Amino acid sequence: MTASCPRCGNNELRVHGSRCHVSWEKRWRWTGPLVPRYRPVASEVSCAACLYAFVVWPERIEPAPTQQAHDMLAEALKQARQAAVEPPEPKKATPQARPAPDPRTRRR
Repeated sequence: MTASCPRCGNNELRVHGSRCHVSWEKRWRWTGPLVPRYRPVASEVSCAACLYAFVVWPERIEPAPTQQAHDMLAEALKQARQAAVEPPEPKKATPQARPAPDPRTRRR
């Protein structure tokens, strides 16, 4: 399977890492110390053109968790900018209440 970017279709990818299954097995079949064996199951990559990050599995392609976080942050910033652009509603002028006189002072 040849992977290409799901967003722009570019097939030039940057590989960031792999997702693996790890098992502890003997170094030689029946003897030896236990050593970790890594079996890659997926690759975390990003597009070289549009920088879209995704995970390539043998049967599917899905967005990387970092890409989902980036998209949510971009949406939140977009909403914040829209809220900042809208003019605030003018506040109604309410008369200021006079503070009560201090009962400890004597009148003149």
